[in-house]
Amino acid sequence: MEDTLMTVKQYEAARLEYDAYRTDLEELSLGPRDAGTRGRLETAQATFQAHRDKYEKLRGDVAIKLKFLEENKVPTPPL
Repeated sequence: MEDTLMTVKQYEAARLEYDAYRTDLEELSLGPRDAGTRGRLETAQATFQAHRDKYEKLRGDVAIKLKFLEENKVPTPPL
């Protein structure tokens, strides 16, 4: 249970980072294209992709851990 909570917290942090880098990438994509911007755009794209991969991995980890918790839930007796 504690491991699942830790993974959920990591997932939440990764989602915030992913959203922040996605926003940065969108802003750079909408701006003017010159030599300086092109380099920053490539860097932003690589950083965004790395955080997206981390976010998607943690999303899968959370889904698996929640599935395990559901499968291992102790049934409650009927009232």
